[in-house]
Amino acid sequence: MKKLLTLLCPLVIATSSINGFDLMKNNDYQHITKVTNYQPVKLDKTFKYVNTWPNSHFAIGAEAKTNEIYLIAKNNKFIDLNLKIGQGAVNPNFFLPFNAHQGIVVTPNAYYLITTTGTKQKLDIPFSFDSNLIILNATTALYTVSDGNTYLINENGKITKWHHPSSNFYKITDNLYLNNPTLPGQSLKNSEIINVQTKQVTPIAYAGDYVTMANEHWGVLTTLNNTHALLKINNNNISLTPITQIKIDSLSKYTTNKILVSTSDSKIYELDQNGGLTSLPCLGNTPQYWDQNKVLLFDPSSLITPSGQVIKINYTFTTYTIIDNNYLTFTTNDQKLYLLSADGKTTDLKIPGIGLGKIDNTLIFYNFKDHDTYYLNI
Repeated sequence: MKKLLTLLCPLVIATSSINGFDLMKNNDYQHITKVTNYQPVKLDKTFKYVNTWPNSHFAIGAEAKTNEIYLIAKNNKFIDLNLKIGQGAVNPNFFLPFNAHQGIVVTPNAYYLITTTGTKQKLDIPFSFDSNLIILNATTALYTVSDGNTYLINENGKITKWHHPSSNFYKITDNLYLNNPTLPGQSLKNSEIINVQTKQVTPIAYAGDYVTMANEHWGVLTTLNNTHALLKINNNNISLTPITQIKIDSLSKYTTNKILVSTSDSKIYELDQNGGLTSLPCLGNTPQYWDQNKVLLFDPSSLITPSGQVIKINYTFTTYTIIDNNYLTFTTNDQKLYLLSADGKTTDLKIPGIGLGKIDNTLIFYNFKDHDTYYLNI
């Protein structure tokens, strides 16, 4: 079962992590040649982790040497939250946004509700890293420490304790979540789907791990045993049908009515709401949703569009930062930073760096040569 630290690291990397790279390692890079129209601006502080705060005009960063947490604005403006991530922390994701104004910061011993003005409020919930915290919608978060209770937290910090067992949960829609009611010391129980507004509990015949939704009405349940079932939601009616035609390895939202799936032999299929499968003429794995017009595939790296068009990318990468629907940046294994556009065109930014996060359309990246962080307006 996923615990707090793993759930804070989503598979779809909208904000890049630094896994696989030693940010303090010395590298023999020559003088950086700047690309016309892409002029990096050095930040006055050096950050090792940056979490994007969507639609807020801010990001949140952990300073490299002190672990202090700051709100980061453009033009080298910072707000010190007087909070720190853990000493020697290796998890780059310590922030969960409610909306464009409020979010939750995770520290080594407490959770804090913060705002874009820099105010903070310690949340009065029992703290444990052996726990689960998710944002369900713009006004509701869910928290459990396997104590037989589920804690509902609103965007203003109000906490409601609901005596309902949970050790792990996963968002399905803004109002529905997948709940695992198995408490420590108990044998594994089947999961439930719960409506957070009505508290309606629907038992299901699976021990669920997570859900990949095409839209509000259907998706795919992945179980703890890595089997899969088609999930359909019609008002208060919930149904699950086993998917047995293929052995699914990984999934991604594809369009508003289809899910993209890959198999262990790297074959790619479209899955529709009736369980129908359409083989696509390409290979790849670990599909990652970019937007409604394209999905990233890896090994080989490519983009695939809703029409089935495959756009090859002539670089190998897994670490990337989505800027908007038109651009993302990625870092190759030789630590070079590139810009990828929606049509598959790549631009060598001539920078030995890795994207950490973004503010609006401005990338924040770490430079492997001088070990500083920079803004780069895309």
